[in-house]
This record gives sequence, C-alpha cells and structure tokens, in this order.
Amino acid sequence: MIKTIFGNPFIIAKREVSSFIFSPVAYIVLFFFMTFSGAVFFYNYFMNGEASLRGYFELLPWLLSVFVPALTMRLFSEEWSTGSIEMLLTSPFTLWEIIAGKFSAALILSMLMLAPSLLYLITVSLTGEVDLGVTFGGYLGAFFLCALYSAVGIFVSAITSSQVISLIVSIALCFFFYFIFFALQFIPGKIADILQFISTGYHFRNFAKGIVDSREILYFISMSILFLFSAKIGIDKRR
Repeated sequence: MIKTIFGNPFIIAKREVSSFIFSPVAYIVLFFFMTFSGAVFFYNYFMNGEASLRGYFELLPWLLSVFVPALTMRLFSEEWSTGSIEMLLTSPFTLWEIIAGKFSAALILSMLMLAPSLLYLITVSLTGEVDLGVTFGGYLGAFFLCALYSAVGIFVSAITSSQVISLIVSIALCFFFYFIFFALQFIPGKIADILQFISTGYHFRNFAKGIVDSREILYFISMSILFLFSAKIGIDKRR
C-alpha cells in the first residue's frame, strides 16, 4: 500500500524530470537563471562589498517568480494540447497521484536549478564568515517558495492548453503574491491584514533573515495544497 502511494507519483515525477532534462528548454532556463542570479550575487559581493548571501536571498523571490513558471508551464498544458491527457487520465494512476508526481517533478527541477548557487556559498566561505542562520533559513525559504510557485504553475497549466498563456499567467500570479507585500503600506485596516496573510513576500522575509517560524512553514504548505487542490478541480471540470 505504502509502496503504491509513493511509487506511482515517483513514476510520474521520474518521467517528467527525464523529459525536461533531455529537452533544450532545460538548459535555456538554467542558463538564464544562473546568469541573472549570478549577477545579483556578484553585484552585492563586489559592488556593495557584501560577503553574504542575504542580498541574494532577498531578490531570489523575483527570480523564482519567473523561472519556476518556466519549469511548470508544460506539465499539463502540453498534455491538453497534444491530447495525451486522455491516456494519462485513463491510466492506472489516480488524478491525485498524477498531480503529486508532476508537483514533485517541478520541485526537483527547481532544486536542481538552485543547486549551482552553492558556488556562491563557497565563494563567501573563502572570503568571509558564512552566516549559517541566514544560509539555512534562506535555502529553506527558497524550498517552500519553489513549492508554492510550482503549485501555482501546475494549477494554471491544468486549466489551459497553451504553454505561453500558462507561463504568463503563472508569472503574473507569482509576482502578485510577492508584490502585494510592498503595497501593504498604502492599504488600510483589515484589507491590509488579509493581503499580508496571503503575501509570499511577507512570509519569506523571515526566512531570508535566518528566522524559521512554524507559522511561515504552515502558510507555504497550506497555500501549496490549496493550489494543487484547485488544479484537481480544474482538471475534473475539463475532463
């Protein structure tokens, strides 16, 4: 029973990761992510004289808002556009297993995309003292942020047949959830409290400072589940 529960999503995830890695899109996404993330780190490192990853983690959500949707845009949209979705939905896998597998694939690819940033950590360790709290919190926050953005991307991909539309709408949603953090000061009262609760920027900032709070973890997990559940509803309505 346990093997089936974890094994079936693993099969889906393995297929998606293999398919993506052997496509040119993977290397295009990786190249541009490394270029922009490297520019952010080395600007802070050389221009600002900051031997720390704090500045990198503060700007990382902006980069992930673009590049995680680039990883998820094809996960369901391609299935809808090619018609292979029918074969997938009539396979022995349940819809939840399919969604879980694709979500796992997106998260694995996101972590692979972040892996080269460990070179920045090595650079800092060679020239200064690594703040372990900021480093651990930043990477943990990045993991949860990738999880949420992957769930957002899967939801959008599940309700459209166009990869381009999936990419654009996913980026817009990810930017919205992050950007509203900066608009809170212009919004009065209870509305600001509600928007603050759903803002990824508000919840990620503590991670970027090296502060790990269970409330922030609960936020990212619950929001990710919400979007994955919405993806299931969207697919059910289109079947």
